[in-house]
Amino acid sequence: MNRKLDRLRDILGGLENALIAYSGGVDSVFLAKVSREILGDRVIALTALSPSYPSYELEATKDLARTIGLRHLVVETRELENENYRANRGDRCYFCKSELYEVCWQKAKELGIETILNGTHQDDLGDIRTGLKAAHEQHIRSHLLEA
Repeated sequence: MNRKLDRLRDILGGLENALIAYSGGVDSVFLAKVSREILGDRVIALTALSPSYPSYELEATKDLARTIGLRHLVVETRELENENYRANRGDRCYFCKSELYEVCWQKAKELGIETILNGTHQDDLGDIRTGLKAAHEQHIRSHLLEA
């Protein structure tokens, strides 16, 4: 475990700054905590707010970011406006993540941030996750996976 954590810290240390797609789940919180340790104020968390995100989770997500000491942005996404998302076929996650990452890049450009991170890790590769395709297409970095 320490080798992987050290590798993660080394990878993060090579970044100028970062924006984390931050759901408040275990993976993104862990990544945010380690990123904050390494990058300090040069890391920002972004949570997408939409009708598909349970509102009761938002306060806990904010509290965790505050505890870590992260600057935390909450930005509305509009995946429900996409008919492909609403069709709820097996690729719904692709359209949700595409919207999320587009919003992340818009905010990153506004803030002069060069890298967007997500909490994808090794175990995620064993599932069918069409959102991984969206991450790849939009050049989102998965440092947990890389480490």
